[in-house]
Amino acid sequence: MHPSTLRSRMQKLGIRRSEEQAS
Repeated sequence: MHPSTLRSRMQKLGIRRSEEQAS
């Protein structure tokens, strides 16, 4: 997998985690 794809996945996961923590 390309690093760019990995970064996109990590960013999406990070956003979801942030939303969960905010809840």
